[in-house]
Amino acid sequence: HSLSALNAVAWAHATEPWIEQRDLERAVAYARKVTQARPEIATGWNTLGVALYAAVEYEESVVALRKSMRRKRGDVAFNHLFMAMARHALGHGDARDWYEKGVRWTEDNEVPDEQDREQLERFSVQAAVLLGLEGK
Repeated sequence: HSLSALNAVAWAHATEPWIEQRDLERAVAYARKVTQARPEIATGWNTLGVALYAAVEYEESVVALRKSMRRKRGDVAFNHLFMAMARHALGHGDARDWYEKGVRWTEDNEVPDEQDREQLERFSVQAAVLLGLEGK
């Protein structure tokens, strides 16, 4: 497996809209392989953070998302929105700030890939509902 393919499979297993079709154990394992092989790449840490969030490993998710954001091209809404949800799940008061940062990033940056745009919209709605911001 190439690392980008492994990352793509991990992402697909972690973010599958039909929850019962997710394979979170595989998602976390594959994402860990990617981050171990290429720890300097932001997307691998983002995928690991998202997979850990989906696997209800919120503390570890926050750590991985922070690692992603510290890397080049890692300060993106894909990290911000999941940071908002993980921080909310942990009871931290800064969850809304992370959500708003993700919304601002989405408004300020062009996302050329249609699938990425659709996923950002889905994650934004998911975070808004979780944080009780829907319709506000």
